[in-house]
Amino acid sequence: MLQYTKSADPTESEARKERMRQAEENGELEETAIQMVRASIAAETGKQRLEHAIYSPERVPVTQRLGPSPTPQNSRHQTGGNEKLSNSLDRTPAILRLGPAGSSHVEAMEVSPITTERVPASLRLGPSTEPGSPKEPLVVPSGEKRKPGRPPPPG
Repeated sequence: MLQYTKSADPTESEARKERMRQAEENGELEETAIQMVRASIAAETGKQRLEHAIYSPERVPVTQRLGPSPTPQNSRHQTGGNEKLSNSLDRTPAILRLGPAGSSHVEAMEVSPITTERVPASLRLGPSTEPGSPKEPLVVPSGEKRKPGRPPPPG
C-alpha cells in the first residue's frame, strides 16, 4: 500500500493518500487485504497440486515399456559369440550383400579410353554448314601487332 501512495508528483501522492484514508474508514482496506491473501493461497495450492501431478506419476520399468527382447544379451556373451544366431537382427556379411566379384559392370569400367583409336574432331563434327565459308585460312600479318577492333592499315 505504501507503493500506491508514494509518487513523484506531490498532488497525485496527496490524492492517493486521501483515497487510502477513505478506504480505511469504509473498511475496504481490510477486505482488499483478505482477498489478496486468499488469492495468493489459492494460487500456491494450485501450483503445488500441479507439480505433484506432473512429477509423481508411477515409473514404469523399461523392460515393461519396451517388451521382452528377442534374444537375451547374456546368452550371446556367455557363448563367446562363436555360434551364428539365425535372427533377423544379425548382420548380413558384406560379401553376400554386394554379390559376386566378377560382375560385368566392373569389367566395363576396366576398359581404358586410351586404347581406342582417336578420331579427329573435324571428322566427328562433319563438314561446315556455312555456304560461303573460305577454303583457305585468313592470313594475318605477323610483323605488326594491332589493337583488337581496329581495321588493318591501308596498303
